[in-house]
Amino acid sequence: MAKKKTSSARSKSYRTSRPSKVKAKFSRVEASKSRTLDFSKLTPHVHTDSLKDPVGVLETLIECLVENDLESFREVLAAHLHVTNKSKLSRDTKIGRTTIYDLLNEDKPFNPTLETLGPLFKSLKDAA
Repeated sequence: MAKKKTSSARSKSYRTSRPSKVKAKFSRVEASKSRTLDFSKLTPHVHTDSLKDPVGVLETLIECLVENDLESFREVLAAHLHVTNKSKLSRDTKIGRTTIYDLLNEDKPFNPTLETLGPLFKSLKDAA
């Protein structure tokens, strides 16, 4: 029994069905030049000092609640939690570290309970 030669037929059909190469509008040199960014004009923005201030953070969070601005509330709380020692905060507030990290996670829905916010506000007040 002789084997059929199908490999050459397959390779020919594959070559004909494959799209042709498309020429780029820019050369590689032009493309690499357009992707470089100049960061020399940027100045570093350090905001950790104001976010470690418990009085300012507490006042800002309360103002966000009064104004019903949940997005700003989340941003300020997350920024404060980023500069805070989460293990110490977890011990002081009796809130699990996973709950604290869930507050920081932007992919999860932001809906903290009063059981979570109460101890956080109390720790901010005690630190003031």
